[in-house]
This record gives sequence, structure tokens and C-alpha cells, in this order.
Amino acid sequence: MCKFVRFVAKGIRPAFYTYSRFTISFSVRGIMDLQLSLDPGSGIPLHRQIYEEFRRLILNGEWAAGKKVPSSRELADLLDISRTTATSAYNQLLSEGYLKSIAGSGTYVSNELPDKLLFAGGREPVSQSESNGRRFLEHLSDFGKYLAAQGDFETEGRLMTGGSVAFDQAPLKKWRKLLMKHTEVSSMQALEYSKDSGGYRPLREAIVEYLRRARGVKCDWEQVIIVSGSQQALDFIVRTHINRGDVAIVEDPCYFGAHRTLSACGAKLAPIPVDEYGLCVDELEKMTTFNARLIYVTPSHQFPTGVVLPLPRRLKLLQWARENNTVIVEDDYDSEFRYSGLPIPALSALDDSGVTMYTGTFSKLIFPSLRLGYMVVPQELVHTYCWAKRMADHNSPLIEQLALTDFITDGSLEHHIRRMRTYYDRKRQKLTDTITKCFGDQVKVVGENAGMHMTLRFPPEIHSDRLRELAMTCGVPFRSTGANYISLPWPQGEYVLGYANMDENVLSNAIEEFARQLHVS
Repeated sequence: MCKFVRFVAKGIRPAFYTYSRFTISFSVRGIMDLQLSLDPGSGIPLHRQIYEEFRRLILNGEWAAGKKVPSSRELADLLDISRTTATSAYNQLLSEGYLKSIAGSGTYVSNELPDKLLFAGGREPVSQSESNGRRFLEHLSDFGKYLAAQGDFETEGRLMTGGSVAFDQAPLKKWRKLLMKHTEVSSMQALEYSKDSGGYRPLREAIVEYLRRARGVKCDWEQVIIVSGSQQALDFIVRTHINRGDVAIVEDPCYFGAHRTLSACGAKLAPIPVDEYGLCVDELEKMTTFNARLIYVTPSHQFPTGVVLPLPRRLKLLQWARENNTVIVEDDYDSEFRYSGLPIPALSALDDSGVTMYTGTFSKLIFPSLRLGYMVVPQELVHTYCWAKRMADHNSPLIEQLALTDFITDGSLEHHIRRMRTYYDRKRQKLTDTITKCFGDQVKVVGENAGMHMTLRFPPEIHSDRLRELAMTCGVPFRSTGANYISLPWPQGEYVLGYANMDENVLSNAIEEFARQLHVS
């Protein structure tokens, strides 16, 4: 309810308790007409409402510069509020420069308002569509121009992932308990800047033990650098190892985030094809004349095809990198979710020459918004990468690092991984059975034995536009792998199907309907 009340003399006061919102207008001993819109029931402190109303009246010109305003005592009396409330509002206005106080005279609207000083001469901010905006674009570096040319975030996000984790299975109760534990007043260290940009030492030590158990990777705690996800780790590696024009070898198709990061830094990409067994290592023999600085691989679950690099190829890749003085960047995402056969040791676990740098993330294990990952670097580069982290964002959030340390050391992480492996495997089997039933050998399923997505290859005679249209209509979350290929032309009819965050029955029904309509058409 809004009620307009006019006051013409001191001593006539509004009844605040009667209305949820009202406007007050009155004259103060000839000083000025004062009209305020206040809502005592809004939950916003009254001193803040008074501050906002005064600021509004000053900025829109209703109260001219140099105009005298009522004293805090007069305002408190007129509005029937405490002197403390009125004084709090005035102190804020005075400190920000909207009002000025002259001893022995009173309080006045300031001649130089803070908002006006932001835009000299009172001009409005220049529109992005005007010449100044174009001038900024022209002054971008090559790196900036590359970023400006990228697509929207929603499209980019789809290109960089094969689907998300099962949000409804996230260990939120446990995680909430750990966060509460470490946000108590007694945990004052969690509120300070971390003294070590490499990360919280107990967390780094916990990751060392976890990697030894789960992936066979042996390292010292100093070699583990805590980062904001594996994408930041990749960004650090590229920036510290690649100069413009340097050659970087990538899988083809390749994880789009790696492709983009390398290209943004001016690397020349040398694509190596991927077959049903992963990176075609024999093709590397043709690359010896290029003097490649690094090679980026996803051996545990190649993105986007999902295939797993077998042990003989891993050993051959390590030998090639050693002989050609090339750094291997091992992105070990999804390695925890293998559903068939024994896990293959990480490249870093097999490396006896120190040619690999290892990256991992917890966002695929717990939930994506947990922006904590890690990289394992050679001892000689620990100092370099600690400085890379410090220059980027000083350090990763400490409270989350404290919680994650407990989550690992008390066994919760590995318990959660075992549970989710069973959960995802059930979904995977349901979907592969449905696809086989609906399509037989017409559709080839690739990379289904690991990770949280699989790749489907349709016959080339089925037009890609038709596939995409039907998939969208039926609710099947296909995504073409075309953007992941560097060499042209890329294969038609190849799609990633992320299933981790989908109900398997809903998705199976959608695939059945998709198959029915595809056969009819």
C-alpha cells in the first residue's frame, strides 16, 4: 500500500507502523521541500533507504548544488526515527561526497558530486557502439583479438565438454559439513592470503598419496600445484612453454579447450590422427623436423572419441618425447571412471625421464563449480609455476582447499568415486543396450568403456542436418565432433553423447523415439 502524506510544519509525524510503503513530503522551516519514499517493512535498513532517497534527489537535480538540507536532528524529529538512524544516513552521504558540512552553518548539497566526477563535465558513459569502443578493439593484442573473435559462452561450453556430472549424486551433505567446519571463527587462517601460491601443503600431500594409490604417479608434495581446474593448468603450461610460432602437437580430434588455448598463444598446431586405439603414435615419426615444443594428449579417455590409449602406445610415446626433447602434457581427466579391463597406469607413472607434466581436476569427480584442480610439474619448475599461479590469481580459495583435504584424507573421495563408477556404469550399459537394440550395427559406439560420454558414428548417407534436427526434437543431447577436428574435412555423422547427468530411462526412451523417427524418415 502506498499513501501520500504532506507535512507543512515540524511536529506532524508519519505513522510508520500503519503502511507498508508511503511517500512523505514536507517543508523544513523554509529550507527545502523534502519528499521521501520509504518502506519500513521492506527489510532494508531505514538509514539505507534514507541514504538512497537523498542520493536520488541530489543526482536527478531536484536538490541543487549548494542547497541546505535539514540537520540530522531535524530529520530524526520529522520522521519520528532515532537520531542514530538519521546520523548513519548523513555520515554515509558526507563520506561519499554527496553532502558537505560547514561548521556553524549547516549541511548542504555538495557542489562536486562523486558520480559527476566519474564522467567529467557530467557526460554519460560512451556507448560501446560509438567510436571509442571500436578504438579499444583496434588496440587489442593478437591474444585479445583472438579472444574477441570467439563465440558465445554457451556454445563454447558445449564444445568443451561431453556433458556434465550427475548433480543429484554430489556429496553435498558431506561437503557442507566440511565447509562449516572450516568457516568457524577459530579457522582464522582461512580468511588470510595463502603464504604459498602453490596451494595448501596438507592438500598437496593428500593429492600425492591419492595419485600414488589411484594412478601410480610418484612425486613430492612440492611438485603438486593447486590450480582452478585443469583448464588453468593448461593455460599456465602453454604460456610458460610456447612462444608465438612454436609447434605444438595435438590429437585430431582434440579437446577444444586445448586447441583454443594453444591457438590464442600463437602456437602452430600439428595434428596427429586418432584411431580406435587413440593417438597414432607412429605418425609422430613424420614430425621430427618440426621440433615440437610440447604434445597435448588425453590418454585415459581421449576427447572427444573416448578411446583409451593402450600401454604399448604409451611407452612408444614416452620414448619419442624423450628422443625429441618434447614435453608431454597429460590431461588425465575421467581416468577414475573405467568400466572394462584393468586401469592402465598414467603416462606420468611410466615416465622415468621426466618428460611429462600431469594435470587433473576434482570438478569431474565432485561437482563442476568446485574450481580446484592440480598439476604435477618437474621439481625444477616448481618455482616457475608457483609464480604463474601468483600472477594469475594469487592462490585458489583456501576454505575449499581445507575442506577438500579432509574429503580426501578421510576416504570420502575414493568412496564417492567407487559409488559413482557403479552409478555411471549402470547408465552406460542401459544406453549401449538401447542403441544396439535400435540401430544394430548401423551405428558404431566408440569410447563407451570409460568416462561419462560415448561417441556415436552414424552412416554417412544419413544427412547431418537431419540427425541434429531429429535429436533436438526427441531430446537426445547429441553434439557434433566437427569443431574438435583440426584437419579438414572432418567426418560427418560423428556425435558425442554425454549421459552422466541424464536419467537413463528418459534418455533411453528418447533414443528409441529418435531411432523410430529416423527409420520412418
